[in-house]
Amino acid sequence: MQDEFLRGGALRGGGLSDELVCVPCAIDRKGNAVSKVAKLGKCSTKAVREVLGGHVSPDATLCTDEDASYRRFSKDNGNGLVQIKGGKKTVKGIYHIQHLNAYHSKLKLFLAGFKGVSSKYLNNYLTWNNVVEHKTGTLREKVARMMRYVASTMFEEACTSIPLRPSLPILVKNQS
Repeated sequence: MQDEFLRGGALRGGGLSDELVCVPCAIDRKGNAVSKVAKLGKCSTKAVREVLGGHVSPDATLCTDEDASYRRFSKDNGNGLVQIKGGKKTVKGIYHIQHLNAYHSKLKLFLAGFKGVSSKYLNNYLTWNNVVEHKTGTLREKVARMMRYVASTMFEEACTSIPLRPSLPILVKNQS
């Protein structure tokens, strides 16, 4: 349910640090995915709640790694929970985390093609990846989903940068 992305160059030291961007992720068996930048550093229950809240139905069973933030989220949300210990064995009965591991691999491959992604634009890339990788829907439906995201995203621009934008070309119909 979570992946950490390096922010601004090489990681100093081992383990999790505030140099990593916390990106909680979830994917269902149909291939529907949700992922969003939550914060810098180690994942927390609040970060998981902000990203996954409203996207996980109460009757869903979450299959996660052993992070405590998932235990608290599933308890608060009324979900079943199966936690898989890291390492070679990533299966517990019918539950596994291979779908999420595959999602992470594809996401990292997608982001690698851009030769570096700024943290402030990472949510846009995550959404783009989810639209491209979404298992269901026609191209028209995928484009419509992406346009809904673009239209509903908050955008801020400093007044000082407005004059620096290139002017829009305006076509004037010749009246002769």
